[in-house]
Amino acid sequence: MLRIAFIALLLFGFLSEARSQGPQQTFWALNNNGTFLLDQIGSTGASVAYSVRKLRKGYTGYAMRVRQNRSGTDPQGDVAFDANNQVSGSSIVTITTAGGTYSVGDKVSFSSFYSGYSVYVVTWYDQSGNGRNVTQATTSQQPRIVNAGTLETSNSKASIRFINSSSTVLSATVASATMFGSGYIGTASLVIEASSGSTSSFGYSDGGTDRWQAHIDEGSYLYFDVGSSYNRLSYVNSANVSVLRNYALVAGSSKMEIWVSGTKVASSTPAMSASTTGTFNVGGIPLFPGSWYHDAHQSEIIIFPLALSTSEIGILENNQKSFYSTP
Repeated sequence: MLRIAFIALLLFGFLSEARSQGPQQTFWALNNNGTFLLDQIGSTGASVAYSVRKLRKGYTGYAMRVRQNRSGTDPQGDVAFDANNQVSGSSIVTITTAGGTYSVGDKVSFSSFYSGYSVYVVTWYDQSGNGRNVTQATTSQQPRIVNAGTLETSNSKASIRFINSSSTVLSATVASATMFGSGYIGTASLVIEASSGSTSSFGYSDGGTDRWQAHIDEGSYLYFDVGSSYNRLSYVNSANVSVLRNYALVAGSSKMEIWVSGTKVASSTPAMSASTTGTFNVGGIPLFPGSWYHDAHQSEIIIFPLALSTSEIGILENNQKSFYSTP
């Protein structure tokens, strides 16, 4: 009886301490059990979710489809997550297009598939459950995941390298009204390296003023543009060029916010207006004149169709920091 009372007292003390820490800390005190990131955000499902790691327990698909660049017919294959639920040399590749020594249906380790070759991303699969994969059929515009036999990494994790000079971009036909909540409301959660020069990292644009997109960076600034006659929020981000960081960009009914590494660094209260654009892009905005393409690594992009709360952003940021070793 004394032992039961002692255990109950300890449990009561733990719960009391957790509750006294606030919503974000309480979540981590009570849920430190290795669940996947999207399973920890209970307010809504994501509109799209692309990553080099598994984001949702119920997701049973692949991370990406890749193409081995070789003379002759290039083999393609779907890359699975490894035993640690991430893309690595230990991931298994299932061949989908025959080429070289590979036949359709063959299964090989990713490290064997890319040994001695550069490998490019054909499709980055959507883990949200909505099937909104971003893809690129033009080989010269496919971003790179392996450079001459060496896996592309950022902070020691696999990462997709977008290249401005090649106009690399992955796209999906998804109406912006489907991607976001009413009034162009949404949150983007990103793990990427800022790119120097004038770049567009992801999002929607008609090539003019109809936008939901980010320049990370343009002239040393992070610019977040939202709306049919877009509202702009900016932040001096030059210190983060070519450095992996986690960002959250929030567009609410009467607010815009930029978060960098868990800290809100800019905010405003513009009036939002809905857009009508229909192509979502990762890595650049093809309709922009000139070379408005990202020129650095991108590891994770998640879009939610509402303005997430501060505690929810904290969950995202802490999880991403833990996995990607960002500050």
